[in-house]
Amino acid sequence: MPDEKHIEGTMYRIRVKGNLDSKWADCFEGFTLTSQDDGETVLRGTVVDQAALHSVLNRLNGLGLPLLLVAQVDQLHAGRRCPVCGQPIAFRE
Repeated sequence: MPDEKHIEGTMYRIRVKGNLDSKWADCFEGFTLTSQDDGETVLRGTVVDQAALHSVLNRLNGLGLPLLLVAQVDQLHAGRRCPVCGQPIAFRE
């Protein structure tokens, strides 16, 4: 029987037009919110299935925030650094 505390899922990066500050973090449990200087917010997190992803997208829609990007993140490289230069491995948008 799998450990119920360890939930497998798919990591996503979602970018929206508009700033969401940290008070919205509870509404997007499991996601980190990063407001950017260009007036956009990036959400990063893992969802267990497509229904959970649609739930997040519906919440954003309910707030009237236009979607700019919804991308599945390659978990193999997420958060890793280049072994040569030490820079974070960027993922293409």
